[in-house]
Amino acid sequence: MTGVCRLSGGFGLVHVQDDGGQPPRVVSADVLLTAKGTLLQALQDGVARHSLGRTPCVDVMALGDYNLLQIEPPAVPDNELRDASRWQIRELINYPIDEALIDVFRVPSEGMRGRASIAYVVSAHSGQVKEQVNQLRAARLTINAIDIPELAIRNLATLLPEESRGVVFVYLGNTRGLITICRGGNLYLARNISIGVDQLKSRPDFADDDSEGFSSHNNDLLDSIVLEIQRSLDFYESNFSLPPISSLVVASIEAELPAVISYLQNYLGLGVRAFVPTEVLDCGHLEADNVARCLLAIGAALRDRQVSP
Repeated sequence: MTGVCRLSGGFGLVHVQDDGGQPPRVVSADVLLTAKGTLLQALQDGVARHSLGRTPCVDVMALGDYNLLQIEPPAVPDNELRDASRWQIRELINYPIDEALIDVFRVPSEGMRGRASIAYVVSAHSGQVKEQVNQLRAARLTINAIDIPELAIRNLATLLPEESRGVVFVYLGNTRGLITICRGGNLYLARNISIGVDQLKSRPDFADDDSEGFSSHNNDLLDSIVLEIQRSLDFYESNFSLPPISSLVVASIEAELPAVISYLQNYLGLGVRAFVPTEVLDCGHLEADNVARCLLAIGAALRDRQVSP
């Protein structure tokens, strides 16, 4: 399966071979930037270079190009859920509901503490999706699905040994990030944060391995991440009668984050570690930086391991 993700000024393009065993093999991972020409030309060149024309592809939308809204799903059969949910979100998006493409997936109700059931509605403007579809087709890719980062991260989380007991997965992109809680192949919670690697890297002490050496500004950024993680755990524990989560994994788009991991460990009381792709993926001799920048594309390419929402 081919996976495509949006990067600043380009694309991440991967090809993953997965027969359902462990670990999936990442055959190629390429960062396609527009030194010359257009974004489309960069994608076309990458597809041709790796001989991926006509291969099935899952594309990941960029953070900020869609809405992910938590709702109490209406009491309708699953085949009517999408249409019924449209009217619940019509006042929550900034474009006409008739111009929205939506999908819905339920949060497992097993273990809920007598609360109302939960579902997530994904909404994107039809024009945005059409633009992405046209790019993929022009690059000679066969479109299997348009996915979102939250579900790409869910797919990666399922490779982790601790995921069966529940894991918090923190992903930091360039300018924003995601906090997800996954368990047993299901996404229980997703939260967007407006902090990414660029904000952290802008500080002169970013590379310091000692979390106590972080500046007060960095502490403010990390305190915000800690607060959002704690809110996510509080929601999970108050809504689901499931064992508490004790593991947290951190992945980032390009940089190593030893001080961030140490800080989260100190202030959350969880087992915190970095996501190491080579522990769960066969990456061969691929460049580690390319694999890190293409993580969302890799997660998208693993979509077939899941029952699609």
